[in-house]
Amino acid sequence: MNKTLSSCRLFKEKWKLHYAKATKLYNYNSIDGISFTKGKLLPVYSSIGGSLLMTSNNYTIKANSQWPLKNKLFIVYNIPNYNNTLKNLEPKAKYKIKRIREYKAYMADFSEYENINDYFTKQVGRKKIGNIKRRQKKLESCFNISYKLFYKTTINKKEYLDLMNAFKALLIEKFKLRKEFYSITDNYFWNFYTDTILPMVSNGEASLYVVYNDKKPISFYLCYHIESLSIGVIPVFDVNYYKFGLGSITIMNLFESLTAKGFNKFDFYKGEYGYKKDWCNKTYNYEYHLIYKPSILTSGLSCFIAAKFKLKQFLRQKGVNNFYYSAVFKLKNRKLPEIKHYKITPVLPSEVSNLILEAYIISVESLNSELKKEVYNHLYINNLHLDLISVFQVKKEQFIIKNNSNNSYFKISPSSLEIK
Repeated sequence: MNKTLSSCRLFKEKWKLHYAKATKLYNYNSIDGISFTKGKLLPVYSSIGGSLLMTSNNYTIKANSQWPLKNKLFIVYNIPNYNNTLKNLEPKAKYKIKRIREYKAYMADFSEYENINDYFTKQVGRKKIGNIKRRQKKLESCFNISYKLFYKTTINKKEYLDLMNAFKALLIEKFKLRKEFYSITDNYFWNFYTDTILPMVSNGEASLYVVYNDKKPISFYLCYHIESLSIGVIPVFDVNYYKFGLGSITIMNLFESLTAKGFNKFDFYKGEYGYKKDWCNKTYNYEYHLIYKPSILTSGLSCFIAAKFKLKQFLRQKGVNNFYYSAVFKLKNRKLPEIKHYKITPVLPSEVSNLILEAYIISVESLNSELKKEVYNHLYINNLHLDLISVFQVKKEQFIIKNNSNNSYFKISPSSLEIK
């Protein structure tokens, strides 16, 4: 395994192909583990991938080697401070490192526990895990659920592209509901991931965890792997299964699968989200590192760039980035229809007999997201398998659910409408 993802040959080749075909990559023995690109005008060298490509970096300073740092400033993005990178620095070295705090992040460290179940019980909590397992049992009683970890395996190219298309579609739907712009689903980034993940899954530098309903993917978790550490970078689940707690079910089963493969730490990557706190036992921070030999030029540049990074973090803490992503979403999605809300109410067989004669059966899969969510909530509440119901479309936005096991009926209609 590579000590840092961005130093692996495959990642560097793919990154250069997509973003820097004509750009030279700089590697220095003095800063081992990182490749850099040079700025166009100033002697500023940035670690490849920048801050958007979700790669955790690590490096080693070799103070006794020939230094390339005169009148050069090096920026290393995405340094998790649990790596203790600075422990290798010699106190008399004639260079400086400025550390600027970025995002707070969370880690689940299983290494001091007997097994993953011991971690679940002592850290996550017996009651919470019991609740997740009950929801998992209900999910599996309502649908034909299966789980798969793609790791050190060859995936058929068509199957892989189908998976990535489904992955992207779920991400788009997730952020559409949140009314936020998510840059990773732009083809500028997504094409890079699609091109890179397949060979990385094959060689064990990445994995893709998938939950299926029949053959349809309903939950994904993309992870990178560095030695015994897993870094979970992109999770998503189908929001129509929210009632079942699909996100928690995915994490619980993912942890079981990863520990079975020998991984004993899980880095939740950047960002403060409530669900991360439920699963972690350690916190840390991501940092920017500015490395340079002091001179009038490099000291001035370092002060300016450090001030810029600190301002960005201050604005994040004030929620400006959320405002920005919401504004970009609105600009890109001006014509999106308003989300409609539906309700389900019981109805007597005598009331629907004539309506069903004029209606036709439709596939639940063909329903829009809000309708599908109501149907799945109905399955959850009544502990029904999807195969035991039929859905009839009566009018454009009015539907009947029939429970084929006991011939009971329910109507679905927009909150302001009734079936007449």
